[in-house]
Amino acid sequence: MVSARDDDGVIEAIELPGDGFVLAVQWHPEESLDDLRLFAAIVDAARAYAGAVR
Repeated sequence: MVSARDDDGVIEAIELPGDGFVLAVQWHPEESLDDLRLFAAIVDAARAYAGAVR
């Protein structure tokens, strides 16, 4: 599923809906800390995974 496009319509992010956490981005999100949703999603997925593995 396309999650983000740039101003020219180029796909910048995709997600794979379902049980697992899959996310791909075509930019450097670490260059701007204005929007931390990507990092929050990764931390939440890691926390859920760690809880499921125990």
